[in-house]
Amino acid sequence: VQGNLAMNDLDYQKALECFQLALKISEQHFSYTRTKINFVLEYYNIGNAHLQRKELSKAESYFQKVLKIISNDVNDSSHLCWMVSFVCHIGIDAAIKCYEEIIKRYGIQSDKPGLLYLAKTYNKLGVSYRENKNYEKSIFCYKKALEIYYRAIYDKVEHPDIAKALDNLGSAYCDNEQYGD
Repeated sequence: VQGNLAMNDLDYQKALECFQLALKISEQHFSYTRTKINFVLEYYNIGNAHLQRKELSKAESYFQKVLKIISNDVNDSSHLCWMVSFVCHIGIDAAIKCYEEIIKRYGIQSDKPGLLYLAKTYNKLGVSYRENKNYEKSIFCYKKALEIYYRAIYDKVEHPDIAKALDNLGSAYCDNEQYGD
């Protein structure tokens, strides 16, 4: 939790320290086979903190560990496509293709965790389209993410995922010179 709070505060060094401590504790107290997901989350978080610090080779190393562990789980591994494609210089087109595949496979969700995952995927697809300067598709994806978030999150007041999607939508409108929207 402390690491995620530090990430939200843009204190990437503190976040990195928290995530590394969490990994160390997981390694000391749990066997690998029983808590595989703990390692995935910690590796992902450490990789993301390195990415934010522009330490690309370190980030790539941790994202590759994640992919090695979850390579058979499309749901989890595809969640990482944008980060991994960026870090590995595969390109944004690979990320777009990956996110579109997730939406095609998991586009019909009814439970709250599934809806939240789908909304995050649309939001990340929007980021990828925006990177490619395809603002119309980017705007569509952000609106779709918001629509799903509003269905999944009943106490919509100041929810950080909704705020991120709204911020992304506003940026895409500006990029597309749609200032009135």
